[in-house]
Amino acid sequence: GLGRFVAVGGKEEVGCVLSSTDGRSWVTSQKVKGTVSTIAFGKGRFVACGGGALLWSKDGEEFREGERLPVNGLVRARRSACGDTEAGFSFAVIGDMERPGHEQSVHWRGVTLDGQRWTFHAVDTAAAHDIAYGSGHFVVVGPRGLIESSHDGQHWKRHHTGVDDDFSSVVWTGKRFLVSGRKQVWSSPDALNWKA
Repeated sequence: GLGRFVAVGGKEEVGCVLSSTDGRSWVTSQKVKGTVSTIAFGKGRFVACGGGALLWSKDGEEFREGERLPVNGLVRARRSACGDTEAGFSFAVIGDMERPGHEQSVHWRGVTLDGQRWTFHAVDTAAAHDIAYGSGHFVVVGPRGLIESSHDGQHWKRHHTGVDDDFSSVVWTGKRFLVSGRKQVWSSPDALNWKA
């Protein structure tokens, strides 16, 4: 976005944001506390998430810290997407976390309009591996044939596939969603009607 590529990464102690105008020469924009694991660009701004903390930038070079998810535990952001929804332009983030007193990770989803504040978050959601936006909907996919869609990133509808496949990724091609699993590919032109 804005004529540049932006990449995120790092380790749990120190995360980083890198930028490049040609995809070959990269400059470290800044270092932050904790891994920055996902970034999206839309409506003139970059929004990244590291752990449960938001980062945002209007130029792709200087990032400012936004709000942290108001939850206890080791929070990891995994994937993000953005688009113009019924609730306005939104960035949606999925992730997981380790909570005190829980042996297994629990999953979460959050929405921000600007990268500065969380406008919505939910914990103990269905496990999701990937998220995409298209045709006015967010789509998440995950284990045991999980496909869910949302018109605002807050209210989710499960689409029953009748399979136990582990869906690992979803993309919007501009004409349809494609979901990949171990056994077959699923597609939908509108996020609501799915077929193998």
